[in-house]
Amino acid sequence: MKSKIRLSGVGAADPYIDTEGWEELLSALVGCLSDNNSKVAQGSLKVLAKLVASPHKSPDALRPCFALVWGPLKEKMGDSKLPAREAATDLLLVFMDKLGMSSMMDRFKLCAGHKNWRTREQADLQSKHIRNTHMRMLLSRFGAD
Repeated sequence: MKSKIRLSGVGAADPYIDTEGWEELLSALVGCLSDNNSKVAQGSLKVLAKLVASPHKSPDALRPCFALVWGPLKEKMGDSKLPAREAATDLLLVFMDKLGMSSMMDRFKLCAGHKNWRTREQADLQSKHIRNTHMRMLLSRFGAD
């Protein structure tokens, strides 16, 4: 019953992404990441990605929120359900776009010793993807396509 209520709440959250008090919405969505219903967690990750990607959110406003999101986010990177892992990766990429690559790489290094093998694997895969993307950007800047 509680999962159904949370799922409907997550589904109705989109209009409130850019309203005043979005920090409370973010906090509530982070709380939903630990729900046993994977649809609730996956939906929360998707709404969080929209919230973070909003052009109305500055990196300075999001930086303190990242600390709140990081713990549950890295757990979802190791989720047994592929859609939840993909949604976690999408949210991570949005944060990276807003906050910069160096802060993400530091966090990935900490995941190398995580107890969940999927989390370790995802952190390794994402860090390789980030490095490759960054290298392609540098090469294209210098005209070495």
